[in-house]
Amino acid sequence: MKLLSPTKLPLKSNKPIESLAIAIDGSDVVVGQGHGLNSRSKVFQPALSRWSLPLLSELAAPSPCPFTPDGERFVSDHCSTMARSEHWLAAAGARRRLMVQHATNPGEWTEPVDSEVSWARLAGPMLAVGGERTRIHNLESGMLAWCLGRALPGTGTRNTPVCPKIAFRPDRKAFAVGGVDESNLFLYSMNLQTSSCGTIPLRIFSGAPDRLDWLGFSPDGKHLAAKNANLDYDHLLIWREGQTDPHLRKVQSASTLAFHPDAEHFVTALASELRIHRLSDGEQIGSRKFGRDTRQIKLEFTPDGSMLITGDRSGRLLAWPVA
Repeated sequence: MKLLSPTKLPLKSNKPIESLAIAIDGSDVVVGQGHGLNSRSKVFQPALSRWSLPLLSELAAPSPCPFTPDGERFVSDHCSTMARSEHWLAAAGARRRLMVQHATNPGEWTEPVDSEVSWARLAGPMLAVGGERTRIHNLESGMLAWCLGRALPGTGTRNTPVCPKIAFRPDRKAFAVGGVDESNLFLYSMNLQTSSCGTIPLRIFSGAPDRLDWLGFSPDGKHLAAKNANLDYDHLLIWREGQTDPHLRKVQSASTLAFHPDAEHFVTALASELRIHRLSDGEQIGSRKFGRDTRQIKLEFTPDGSMLITGDRSGRLLAWPVA
């Protein structure tokens, strides 16, 4: 696997890229930045933009942008987290109010969560959020499906509270929870038809950081990765399906990781370069110079694995072909 020379997408805003959300079918990517005057063009830019894949042309952005001042609708000056499923788009910003839009009603945003939100994940209609509370909601029924409790004390990146994290397994039959102030990750069952979630763990993964910056499954659901929230330790841990102890320990990365859909590789970012690793043993097999600080870079593979999308703090959005 190799990353070829990237194409830079002509974003109209040079604000930091805070979040990326690629469509389930890989047809487009929504980019979250800060709204405001572009320092170069002096033209006001909204916080959200949308780009077609793989053509990389600009599309109509989600509208109206919930991160633009508009009387009582003012939410935030930047979009710090996003999540997508087949029919839903969820986004939250600095004021931690979560806004959700359904594909059948693209002109309207709703607020399904009555508490502050620092991150969000979607699996079909199931919405997981963390912040003031860590919960799973069913957006179709409006029911609360699962709740962990209040956020734990402490601070993480960008002064965001270090709260527990949830990751949905891609088959949508289970979800993992970590960062609950102990060195374990917990796997629970989930049933989309009944909006029910298990209360007794199916499996416990040991050796995890007690505070997490990120938690995520590989596309095939056979690996689970966790990023330490301690800024002094730039490393990730990866567990294999069915194993209690980590398969890979302390993989260096200043950002999260991106699992490739081939289930054999993943990409990390460290020391101004993107690094390609084998998933079987963690060995680095390639790299590409990034040319900027890779801390807090956003990494997302398209569902077919043909392209890696990266967004950084300088407002650069790059599309890297994969060979």
